[in-house]
Amino acid sequence: MLVVMLLKLVSLKKLKSGSFWDGFREMTQAALVIASIGDKTDPAGGCETMYQRLPTLDKQYVLLARKNGHAQDYDHVGMVVSKDAQAEVWPLILEWTDKRFPAGAKAINKTKIKATTSVS
Repeated sequence: MLVVMLLKLVSLKKLKSGSFWDGFREMTQAALVIASIGDKTDPAGGCETMYQRLPTLDKQYVLLARKNGHAQDYDHVGMVVSKDAQAEVWPLILEWTDKRFPAGAKAINKTKIKATTSVS
């Protein structure tokens, strides 16, 4: 499962209660939860439950599965490092973050341009 919850994960460690779920219920940042039907490490059902428990109103759940039109039923690692993930999961994450953090997207795009145009 990929969960994109920028910045808030750090503050979860700082909670006085020490309970993950107490901190989880306090999360207000936007969240993107990406699960895969082929992930045995973090099964999709548990990921969906976690998604449903998120109190934020700005949240999105994506289930990667062939039946949903994706290239494969990704395993835990494959949804991040495979060539198929690079082609269809990474752009999904970038699109999601671009909508919420446009200044960051511009900085990333400038870095990409510099990286692809630099001469060794």
